[in-house]
Amino acid sequence: MKQTYLPIALALLWFASACSSEPDDAIPVPADFDSTDAIERSLAAMEGLTSYRQEFTFRPSGEPVTLLTDYADPGDYHERLLATGNITDTFEVILLSDSTYSRSCNDYPDDCEEWEESAGRPVIPGAGGFTTVGPETLGLVALEQTESPRAVKTDEIEGEALLHLRGSLNIGRTIYENQRAALRPGERFSETCRSSGGTGETSQTVCEDLTIEEYYEREAGGTDFEDTPATTIDIWISAQDYLVRRVVIARGALISGTEEISAEDRYFEVTYSHFNEVSVEAPR
Repeated sequence: MKQTYLPIALALLWFASACSSEPDDAIPVPADFDSTDAIERSLAAMEGLTSYRQEFTFRPSGEPVTLLTDYADPGDYHERLLATGNITDTFEVILLSDSTYSRSCNDYPDDCEEWEESAGRPVIPGAGGFTTVGPETLGLVALEQTESPRAVKTDEIEGEALLHLRGSLNIGRTIYENQRAALRPGERFSETCRSSGGTGETSQTVCEDLTIEEYYEREAGGTDFEDTPATTIDIWISAQDYLVRRVVIARGALISGTEEISAEDRYFEVTYSHFNEVSVEAPR
């Protein structure tokens, strides 16, 4: 089978295979605090931004993969692959309107290849081929998918009061919903190919486009997300403007206490900053 994107089943396999320090004097959370309402307000606040920066670290196995992305409404990206154990070069991509620009750098930003421009843009952006996860939007989709959120405490970090929320998450469904949100109904997600032709005939390869729903049903064995164990999601949002500052997804089982998820147990984490301060422009 030939696929346009890395199979999402691989991400689930990675998941199944396996910050900043907190202050000592946490501020108590008000007794009437509504965590579900706080998440809804936070998503609305992020939706109202014209731009922001996010640093996304993904730990499928071995060395982490880190992407730095500037996002600007209405969906433009400037993304740079910062680090991975398997790639020494820096990969950079800009998605602007209906054009895609990309280049590789041996020593960023001094030793870089010329920018290459191509018409159009990938349906699901992702620097370095990590399109299975779709990092540009996964953190906020994870917030939408959070179940049973509760307030852990209020932390004073770098002079700002941050609400620390904890909930549960089905990471398989979150990855699926993140991919599906980027596609128009019926749009091609991948393709499946087979050989045809009998005895004495020249074999031909016949390929068929698949939507994401068809891919899951036919190629991923009709994945039952309910069989995917829930994991922990930690969310930090500003107590002043409700903007998201950080999201961390655990690799394994639910965590019932208030301790922060350890670095080795994080499946991915996202930090958000530079709200309404970045722009995405064509390279010069």
